[in-house]
Amino acid sequence: MSEKIYPKLAWSAIRKNGQLYVPYLLAGIVMVSVFYVLSFLTNSPIVRTLKGSSVLTVLLQFAADGVGLFSVPFLFYTNSTLLKRRKKELGLYNILGMNKKNIFHILLWETLMTFAICVGGGLFVGVFLSKFAELGLLNIMNEQINFRVYIDWKSAGISVIVFAFIYVLLLLNTVRHLHSNNPIELLHSESAGERPPKGNGLLALFSTALLAAGYYLSASAGDSQIAMNRVPTVMILVLIGTYLLFICVSVFICKALQMNKRYYYQTAHFVTVSSMSYRMKRNGASLASICILVSAILVLLSGSVTFYVGIKQTIEAHYPYDMGVIREIPNESLTEELTTASITKPLYENARNAVQEQGIQNFTEITVTRAGMIACMKNGALNLTVDTREVWNGISSFKYYNREEMPEGEEICFAHFISLEDYNKLCGTSEILNENEIMLGVFHTAYQADDIILPDGKSQPIKIKTETFPQIPGYSIENKSTNEESVGELWIIAPDLQDFLLNTMHIEDHAEENYFVYRFEYGMYLPDDYDRVDEICEKVRIALGLGEFDGGEIDFTVYTHPQKVDRAKGVAGGLLFVMIVLNLVFAFVTTLIMYYKQISEGYEDSQRFVIMRKIGMRTAEVKKSINSQMITVFGLPLLVAGLHIILNSNIIIRVLGMAIYVDGLMPYIVMAVGFVLFTMIYILVYLMTSKTYYKIVNAAAED
Repeated sequence: MSEKIYPKLAWSAIRKNGQLYVPYLLAGIVMVSVFYVLSFLTNSPIVRTLKGSSVLTVLLQFAADGVGLFSVPFLFYTNSTLLKRRKKELGLYNILGMNKKNIFHILLWETLMTFAICVGGGLFVGVFLSKFAELGLLNIMNEQINFRVYIDWKSAGISVIVFAFIYVLLLLNTVRHLHSNNPIELLHSESAGERPPKGNGLLALFSTALLAAGYYLSASAGDSQIAMNRVPTVMILVLIGTYLLFICVSVFICKALQMNKRYYYQTAHFVTVSSMSYRMKRNGASLASICILVSAILVLLSGSVTFYVGIKQTIEAHYPYDMGVIREIPNESLTEELTTASITKPLYENARNAVQEQGIQNFTEITVTRAGMIACMKNGALNLTVDTREVWNGISSFKYYNREEMPEGEEICFAHFISLEDYNKLCGTSEILNENEIMLGVFHTAYQADDIILPDGKSQPIKIKTETFPQIPGYSIENKSTNEESVGELWIIAPDLQDFLLNTMHIEDHAEENYFVYRFEYGMYLPDDYDRVDEICEKVRIALGLGEFDGGEIDFTVYTHPQKVDRAKGVAGGLLFVMIVLNLVFAFVTTLIMYYKQISEGYEDSQRFVIMRKIGMRTAEVKKSINSQMITVFGLPLLVAGLHIILNSNIIIRVLGMAIYVDGLMPYIVMAVGFVLFTMIYILVYLMTSKTYYKIVNAAAED
């Protein structure tokens, strides 16, 4: 056979199968263009100059890698649907005299043409959209817009290499199918049914158990760290459980409905149930894929919007001053600092003088000293004799220690120490304490005793208990979320903090063991516009002996409120942008899966409805049966996705609580609104794709 005939046959096959090939080519173009756009933004010099770019570029690179990986199963799915419809054509080629080598050449040319169209078209669309994407990102982050259009050749080259590899895999998969079937099997492949999985009852129970376990782990996550550690397990359980649910439970339900003669032997139900049973293994897998994609869209949408909205409140509470200095006192200097203020006094004076030298004379300033340690509550009372040094290596470890390793009746907590003067100043109160009296602030725990046990074993009575506690920069964001089961916190308020720490807490002992933190904070409310705050802050850094932002020391920070806001908004805006892009990709993939499902099932069902009409089934009954089948098939993924979101909402909110303040109702409102909006879009997509099914079935009936 002449070599020139192969490209002609390949192009003819693509053109004549346009109803199948156009969505397939569109899928490739979209995935290539999205991959290029995300890679373009990752390498964009403009994006790298944005505030928070170090985190933003990582998010964009992660999204690009995710799209590249996701393209493999997605394009395999679209290719397998295309191949199923083409098997009869390939079998006919074989019967007419072509050997498998000839057919391979045709498939090779089809793959090359498909690759050229998808990659060429994808890069063209990607270059066109990349500038719009960059402008959209800059707009979200309120940055200055740059209209220069250019091609990132590095991103283009990576896109070509990645998708060349994917299309080689697609070609090899097609050749595998060709070699594993004989011509007769290829000719009759469309009419071949599927065997439902065996052991449906046991697998149905197993899938239900997997989902129940996932839901339980999600609902029982008592704090954000535990929730974060459980996320991979919950995802795996829900993912596997969902696929088994749609494949096995649906088969089990279909068999149960078939045994119910009063239900099964009705015109609409008979065709619907029998069609679902006929192809349930493949049908269930595609429905499960739709359900997982819908769930992913809703989770990404609700999470990113909640993060974007909540980040402002988080920054306002976390960094309340226009400019602030936070200095952690070295442990070896604690005793000297508490005695003579050798570190904080010059720090305060230098910072104050630097501000005044800038011509700012009337400004509000606030100084706070506080201490903190991990402590133990024993039998409902703070017991400072218990050694907690072994858990002073991170928040997560002492939470697990608290939950699983602590003896019965003991509980790990944060113990904060602050002076009465600073407490009244921060809380706006006017409490009074005499010498040797203390107040106790309680948060996220039940305090049953009327005293605390001091390090020497003596009891210190509590004069006042309160649930009012100060808002302090650097304070753990997570523990101010709505998490009712997070680690408890106690605020010990003493008339003279230095005297209490030196003489009552014996601070020198704690300092030597390096698990007691003492911080000095100096904040200013400047009566100046924000344009000058950075300039003033730079002078303060120089006065304190710090050059670059944040000083390069983890325990010495100089910050401005605008800087923190800009950085946080940069991360939140970048995250929102990435989630919008991924949601658009997932929505497109969901639409295409629904479209291919309608096409494949339309061709499979067309002859069945022709037969049903010949034996007396009326047109109205055909439409009723089709509606029943479509609503059942496409309604289930949406309902199960809604169930996933509701029952996994706790773990979503807990994970968000690690980074932002989570308003009690806001995430639920976002989830509810997102679900309603997506449902409307889902119904619209269903109505659009179902028209294809009707056309195929009606065309067969008219013929």
